[in-house]
Amino acid sequence: MSDTIEINLFSSDQGYVYRVPPATTSGHRAETWNVGTWLAEVSVKFVKKMVGSEDLAYIQLQDPASGDMWAECPVSVPLHTCVERVIDSSRYFVIRVVDPESGKHAFIGLGFAERDVAADFYASLVDYQQYLERKHRAEEMQAQAHEPAMGEGTGGHHGSAIKHSDDLALKSGQTMQLKLNANHAASHSGGGFVSRNKHGKLAKTFSLMFDPQGGMEAALAPSSQGNSPKVGGSPTAGKSYSTEEEWGAFESPGQSN
Repeated sequence: MSDTIEINLFSSDQGYVYRVPPATTSGHRAETWNVGTWLAEVSVKFVKKMVGSEDLAYIQLQDPASGDMWAECPVSVPLHTCVERVIDSSRYFVIRVVDPESGKHAFIGLGFAERDVAADFYASLVDYQQYLERKHRAEEMQAQAHEPAMGEGTGGHHGSAIKHSDDLALKSGQTMQLKLNANHAASHSGGGFVSRNKHGKLAKTFSLMFDPQGGMEAALAPSSQGNSPKVGGSPTAGKSYSTEEEWGAFESPGQSN
């Protein structure tokens, strides 16, 4: 069994318990409690218990003389589910106490004689709530960091991964056509894959074709004079290519003389 570590986050020797009437539409009001008449005078402690990796917290109301437990309020997030401030005073609160044996709960009023003590009490609750929120965020980030990648080679980027098992290769007979229409053409008319027409535009188009062995072929689009021969772009294509004298050299922009 894991050891339990108990940390005292707040304590006051003077607190007052009240019977709470039904809340108004805007919330609980201490002026309806008859704050001069209380059910019991108690000491108030707010403790955090660490059981293994689990954090638990309780507001404990104890008998000032004997130290016996009078009532206990488990603290959870969000805070308003177990502790609520009244709307007309900073010294009074409504807390949800739970019987640990039966699990039954009830709402009671809790007040302090000094405003500073009440402020310290509520500040300790808010600090604990923020601590839990930070802890939950850290746990979520840690869990995301240890999640398996969505496919190999994704680099851990979620939502944009491409699985290596997907076959993205073009199938046999499929083509990928590029239509060129630019103001700049090859430096010599009639050379290479492209040439300039009389309007100063590139007048030729070509398609990229892949054979079953993975070789790439570049085929000029059929012209009005007949089908243009294929110009090989891959040594694995296993095709016969036209000579440079027939088609000219393919030059990139900036390489022209």
